[in-house]
Amino acid sequence: AHEMQIALGHLNEELQRTFGTAIEARIGVNTGEIVAGESVTGQQVVTGDTANVAARLEQAAPAMEVVIGGNTYRLVRDAVDVEPMDPLDLKGKTEPVAAYRLLAVHGTDEGVARRVDTPLVGREAELEELRAAYRRAVDGRRCHAVTLLGDAGVGKSRLIREFLTDLGDEARVFRGRALSYGEGITFWPLGEVVRDAAGIDIDMPAQLALDKLQALAGDPQIVERLASAIGLSTAQFPLTELFWGSRRFLEVLAQERPVVVVIEDIHWAEPTFLDLLEHLTENLAAAPVLVLATARHDLLEGRPTWGQAACSVRVSLEGLSEAQVAAVAGNLLGEAGLPPSIRDRIARASGGNPLFVEQMLSMLVDDGTIQATNGSWHVSGDARDFAIPPTIHALLAARLDRLRREERSIVEPAAVIGVEFPTPAVTDLAPDALSAQVGALLADLTNKQLLRPTGSVVVGYRFNHQLIRDTAYQAILKRARAALHERYADWLSAHESDRLGEVEEVVAYHLEQAHLNLQGLGPLDDRGRALAHRAAGLLGAAGRHAFAREDWHAAINLLKRAVALAPDPSDARGAKLLLAEALHETGAYAEVGALLEEIESTANATGDLVSAAKARLLRIRLELFTTSPGPNWATRALSEADRTLPTFEAAEDLVGASLAWRLRYLAHGTTGLLGEAAIDAEHVIELARRAGDERQRLRGLANLAIALTYGPTPAADAAGRLDRLAEEVAADRETRVVIQAARAQLLAMRRDFETARSLYRQARETARQLGQPVLVAQLALDAGEVELRAGEPALAEGVLSDASAVVAGVGETFILASLSSMLGRALIEQGRLAEASAEADRAAKLAADDDLDAQARCRGLRAMILLAKGDAESAVAVASEAVELARSVDVPMVTAQSLADLAGALRAAGRDADADVAAAEARSIFLAKGDLASADRLAILSLP
Repeated sequence: AHEMQIALGHLNEELQRTFGTAIEARIGVNTGEIVAGESVTGQQVVTGDTANVAARLEQAAPAMEVVIGGNTYRLVRDAVDVEPMDPLDLKGKTEPVAAYRLLAVHGTDEGVARRVDTPLVGREAELEELRAAYRRAVDGRRCHAVTLLGDAGVGKSRLIREFLTDLGDEARVFRGRALSYGEGITFWPLGEVVRDAAGIDIDMPAQLALDKLQALAGDPQIVERLASAIGLSTAQFPLTELFWGSRRFLEVLAQERPVVVVIEDIHWAEPTFLDLLEHLTENLAAAPVLVLATARHDLLEGRPTWGQAACSVRVSLEGLSEAQVAAVAGNLLGEAGLPPSIRDRIARASGGNPLFVEQMLSMLVDDGTIQATNGSWHVSGDARDFAIPPTIHALLAARLDRLRREERSIVEPAAVIGVEFPTPAVTDLAPDALSAQVGALLADLTNKQLLRPTGSVVVGYRFNHQLIRDTAYQAILKRARAALHERYADWLSAHESDRLGEVEEVVAYHLEQAHLNLQGLGPLDDRGRALAHRAAGLLGAAGRHAFAREDWHAAINLLKRAVALAPDPSDARGAKLLLAEALHETGAYAEVGALLEEIESTANATGDLVSAAKARLLRIRLELFTTSPGPNWATRALSEADRTLPTFEAAEDLVGASLAWRLRYLAHGTTGLLGEAAIDAEHVIELARRAGDERQRLRGLANLAIALTYGPTPAADAAGRLDRLAEEVAADRETRVVIQAARAQLLAMRRDFETARSLYRQARETARQLGQPVLVAQLALDAGEVELRAGEPALAEGVLSDASAVVAGVGETFILASLSSMLGRALIEQGRLAEASAEADRAAKLAADDDLDAQARCRGLRAMILLAKGDAESAVAVASEAVELARSVDVPMVTAQSLADLAGALRAAGRDADADVAAAEARSIFLAKGDLASADRLAILSLP
């Protein structure tokens, strides 16, 4: 009505200019029950007291204005500005009728706001914690995080609303929430934040949504990664890239004004999303961003150190005291107050929970147990006659039981959808007879403090609390639940057909729940089995997407659910194999072994040779991580890989063939045959490219870079190949930095130390930006090699010692063994014997027995230490062991360095002829590799 009058005003301006006239309109608005239908002439008519009062309000309205009645005002009082008029004396009414001139409507504000205008009770210290964190974020121009921990209903959301109200327009605020059924839906909260920020509507075509995101973010690389994370595109990126894109997105948003990101209910969030929040806190250091999260204490069971890192705090909200609860009750009812007898009973029963107080008072008002008369509240009847439910759950159940049938018909589909729900969906799921009343019924439920409008881009409502939604859902019969879940899945699929990737997991969940609810009623019919088939297909697809981005926890959850729903065990075999790989990545080796044994057994029984072969290859790979494989493991692995390749080729199974070549790479890599490993990696890359498996292609490229750098390929040839590889991985920073660092080593071999330094420093900085401290430390190995070749042991020490501290802090031993050996060599070259000995001891302790490369490096360092102590004979013996180990692997640099160490020990022992032979062989190997810098160092040391 208000917009109609505004539009008419604009029209009148044109009419006045053109025709010298104008149209006047008066509008009256009233709310209540009416009788609607068609007259004998076919016209729509409405009758009843509500319509009659609306007509009288129209007559009382001044020209070009809107007048609303008392019932309407009660429903919209917090979303409008009005001016009271003299009450209207109407025929048939015993009391005058209230009337209000409408002055303004406040956009999407709640018609009946939750009582956030009342004073916040008992949370002053916690509120100051939020303000202090915000000030730190703004002053330091970096991300800070606060997690509010507390039981349901204790006031976490209320505290955040108070903080945001105080903040006003100073910051941009974006919201997301982890879904209670969010298992496997990793980035749903991020998607809500992105859609909120970009103004992306639920019905918006995918291309328009992408255009809006591009207009907001600016950088296509950010858009590509965000779109992938939230399902707006099918492009796949690893988690490091998705984390980078999320961080850069917030940095862009916060360039002009601080940003506050509110994420509710993170106790339901996937581990990977929690990792993202930690990544933002630790690495977003270029813009003022405050992340406010709410959670129940359950969060700390899986993340006991949550909120204890730098720039992150956690604030625990306890229950209010009885006096504070009494104050809350008084504030909710206003100045009129509450009879002490009722107030004290509610305070004692509440357990300090403000939600209990709010809902209890709402129930008493709804029932007429307490009524306002002449400015004060009184009890209708004996105060001892009404019962107070013993728990918040019982209270909410009692409130919901009192709803009219029509109201319950709206609450039930809303509860099936979730805490937040779009109005069109509820309209579609509600009984047909209520379609025209949905808006009014939602308003009634809002007035009863059960719902409130979301105020977001997507027009809809939300339950006032998760507990209200849960209580309503639990009261729905299973058959009705199943029908509503299925209908909502269909509605969501139809309305998101252009953007199904965003809601794939949600649709799958609702189909899964429809199936499970029917299953709980007895044997399934065709409909129940069809639901399982649909859900399994969507869960499997979502699991594959999570696997591709290396989101292992989500992939495991989704794939397990897909397997459980698959109607035919043979249909689930592909999902089981992928599940085994995901479990392997998380270290769940016992579960992997049992699963692979079961897959191989059933596949053999049904003649599925391809699946059986894949399971065998994965079982052999598993041995490398669960047992001491022994000297024959590589032989068996190569034999099995070669035996299965014809099977995969005959079936044109690219995934199986890639798996066989990956196993060959592992076998050759663990035995140090890097020349063969490089060939294996080339096959993996090509097969992954043909299969569209970006994850394996990138892994293959990184493996190839390592094999080319450390293997027998001449440095010039390897450098040329790595230059081409770098172009192929431009979009993946993690793989790119591995290749960059390898290129730095190859440049250092060819004496181009400045370019090499520039490359490894760029690589390490990019790794830091990705929030990958272990990767930064791993790249220190390349940096150390560059500086030692350049004759700068002090510079090598700097990067290696920092990296060692990082790796030791996270308990990673494989990299630490190599770091310690290299750091010890940098120290011994500076004459710091004691420190070098300590690093040698650590390397010897950490190096695996079957890691011949590490064992050779460790013995070479030991020989140098013995030589520095003057024990030349012992140095010769240990250096000889290093050479023997190095000769068994195809890593020229290790072999040549071991020979150079032996030459030095032999010369110190007075065996110059033997020293010359060892030095000459070392020089020959260095030159064959193209390692001119190391060959030069031999000459500097006066070795032939």
